[in-house]
Amino acid sequence: LRSLGKYRAALVSQGNFRTTFHYETKKGQYKIRGHIATQDILHEESGGLTPEALSAFKDDDPNFSDRARLDVNLEDTENFLEASRVYLEQKYQLLSSKDSTNQKDFTNLKIGHVLESSREAYEFRQGSPTSFIGTTNFSGTIRDGVKNAFFKNQFFLEFNSKYVLGTFRVKSSIMNYSYGYDKIINQTSGITKRKLKGSAASFGADWKAKINKFQLDATGEITPGSARLAGTNLLGNLSYKKDSLFDLKASILLNSTSPNFNYLLHQSSYDGYNWENNFGNIRTQNLGFQISSKWLNAAVNLTNIENYTYFGEDNKPQQYSENVTYLKVKASREFSYKKFALDNTIMYQNVSGGSAVFRVPELITRNTLYYSDYWFKGKPMQVQIGATFNYFTAYKANAYNPLLAEFTLQNSEEIGFPSVDIFFNAQIRRTRLYFRIDNALSDAGNRNYFSAPNYPYRDFTIRFGLVWNWFI
Repeated sequence: LRSLGKYRAALVSQGNFRTTFHYETKKGQYKIRGHIATQDILHEESGGLTPEALSAFKDDDPNFSDRARLDVNLEDTENFLEASRVYLEQKYQLLSSKDSTNQKDFTNLKIGHVLESSREAYEFRQGSPTSFIGTTNFSGTIRDGVKNAFFKNQFFLEFNSKYVLGTFRVKSSIMNYSYGYDKIINQTSGITKRKLKGSAASFGADWKAKINKFQLDATGEITPGSARLAGTNLLGNLSYKKDSLFDLKASILLNSTSPNFNYLLHQSSYDGYNWENNFGNIRTQNLGFQISSKWLNAAVNLTNIENYTYFGEDNKPQQYSENVTYLKVKASREFSYKKFALDNTIMYQNVSGGSAVFRVPELITRNTLYYSDYWFKGKPMQVQIGATFNYFTAYKANAYNPLLAEFTLQNSEEIGFPSVDIFFNAQIRRTRLYFRIDNALSDAGNRNYFSAPNYPYRDFTIRFGLVWNWFI
């Protein structure tokens, strides 16, 4: 896929490949499955609009209706990401016995193995340095690259038993990682190490049980020690289904994990983007409740985060010394009348602790009014015609940093705007047609629509096309 974009230096090119496989013996005693996936993403970086171009955009200057005429902060800058992943899972059944009521001591005893291997390479490229990003002693082409590799071997034993009311799996994993650079990029940075490397072993269990109309899914894993991979992950989900009337779900999460490696070690030709940190684990606790019914779908999540890690206004990583407490309430409901429907989703968010570093819009709403029917004799064509209204309240959204390809804190601008998209969708057997108008009301009000500070959201845009599925 390749998209040029309407603004300068906005080209995005993406390639993906994925293949899967599955095999099992005739009686299902041995099973193996897996997948291989690769992707590469090339993204030109503009750095957003210059102050003069930003004023021309907001003032709706007719001389700049062609967005390619607006100046941007960067012209010869891009980042490139290349990644691959291999996953393989196999299991062998040692004991087999049917026991749908879970009355036998042990049945369906299986041993298994899971292999995961992933590699990523990220490179920041620039034809010549610019003061927009920072100071540097380099004068030529910049190509700062970092690589990350992760390898995991897991072995497990799985069985059914009346004592656990379902299926129980015990597992143990051995993990290796390597993250870093081929050399010291900036000799004046004071960086002492090129790579972060290590290994760890983890132990855990998965439990699936059913008691009458209750379903329990739980997983836990502990990686002991004080190394970078050390931590815990405990997740439990309990659901209750009342026939076809409603579903109730409750969940709890206790997680402790290291910050991403780019918070711990980063090198750059630019002086202000070099650091070595020894941050503590990010500890997250989440409690969630959800109800699904024909009258209403709703969910409530309360999250507490210790050692929340972020990039500050100076573009450097920091850990918040206090707790971040975050409440999210989401509700949705569709109303139908004959061939018309109104689908509504609303989400309320509140950060009672840590709002200085954890920013989210307080209210988000999405409402779609549409008409649906079959057209022509014999009903060969299904159509949907409608409009979607989106809105989120203004908040100090994080700024995008083109060198890090991350978002950083900023306190100078607020973003929040409504948008309306109009659509026509049709399906004829295996062919789908679509016609869409994005941001249809962009010319009706102020030019205050931004994806991030200095990065305008799309203007009034018409898109159309078709999707033809050869095989179903």
